[in-house]
Amino acid sequence: MADTTTSTYGLVKPGNLDPAGSGLWGPKLNTDFDIIDGEFARPRIQFQSPTVGGTTTLDLAQGRAFVFTVSQATTIAFANVPSSSFFVRIVCIITNGAAFALTWPASVTWLTGGVPLFQVAGVDAVELLTKDGGTTWYARPLHGGYARAGAAAATAHVSQVLFQTNSLSTASTSEVSLTTFSLPAATLNINGRQIRITLGGAATNTAIIRIKFGASYVLDAAGGTDIASGGGYFAQLVLARTGAATQQGSSFVLGGVAGAILIESATAAETLANAITIDVRGNLTGAGTLTVQNVLIELLAV
Repeated sequence: MADTTTSTYGLVKPGNLDPAGSGLWGPKLNTDFDIIDGEFARPRIQFQSPTVGGTTTLDLAQGRAFVFTVSQATTIAFANVPSSSFFVRIVCIITNGAAFALTWPASVTWLTGGVPLFQVAGVDAVELLTKDGGTTWYARPLHGGYARAGAAAATAHVSQVLFQTNSLSTASTSEVSLTTFSLPAATLNINGRQIRITLGGAATNTAIIRIKFGASYVLDAAGGTDIASGGGYFAQLVLARTGAATQQGSSFVLGGVAGAILIESATAAETLANAITIDVRGNLTGAGTLTVQNVLIELLAV
C-alpha cells in the first residue's frame, strides 16, 4: 500500500511496509493521522470548572480554559503556570462575575486600565496572557474595547452603542412617542454606570422634546417649551445609576427659545434589575413639523 496524505495539512500516512499486512505500520496509524489532522484544522480545547470557594484556583496543569459561576466572594489564584520559557494564554468564562466580590491577584495587569465591570447576572469572557511564568498576567475582557490615551500607560474606556435611529417626525400638537428602546435588564449593574442619550433635529414651530426613562421624565421634566420656531436643536442626557432603584440625570437642550441653552437635572426611580423602556417623545405648540434627525443611546464606562 502506497503512502497517502491527510486532506487538510497533507500529513503523510505511511502505507504498510509489508504487502502481507505484517509490517510496522497499519490502519490504526493512518486513522490517527486523520484525527490529528482534524484537530489541527478544527481544534477542540477541553475546559475545566474550578471549585469556587474563598479562593478559586485556575490550575494550568488541568487546562487552558476555565468556566465557573461566582457564587460567593472569591479570590482568583493560578497554579502550575509553565515557566518563563513559554508564552501562555488562558480564557475564563465567568457567570455572575459581579454578584459577589471577585478579587484578582496583583500579578494581573488589566489592559483596559482597570478591572472591567462584570455582570451581576450574565456571562463575561476574559483572556489572560503571560510570558514570565505568571509573574505578570496581561488581561482584557473579550466583550468590550478600550482606547490608548496618547503614549501614556493610562487607557480610556470606549462607549458601546446600544441603539440608534434617524429621520423621525411628528405634526402632533399633543405629546406622542417618536421612538422607544428597551434597555436590557441589569445593564446599569453597578452604581456609577451611565448611559448617554443624544438627539438633534429642527422644528417649524415652537416645540417640546422630552425623554422618559420608564415612568419618569428625565429630559424636560417640567414639560416646558424647549425649541424655538424655525430653529434647530441639539439635546443630550447623561443618566447614572445611584442605587438599585435610583437614577440621577443631567441634560441640556441647545437651540431653545430665543437661542437659550436649557439645562436641568432629574431623578428617576426605576428598578434596574428589570428592562427599562426609554421613550423619546415630543409635540408642537401649533401647526408645523417637529423633526428628530438622529437618536443615539450609548452605554458608558464599559
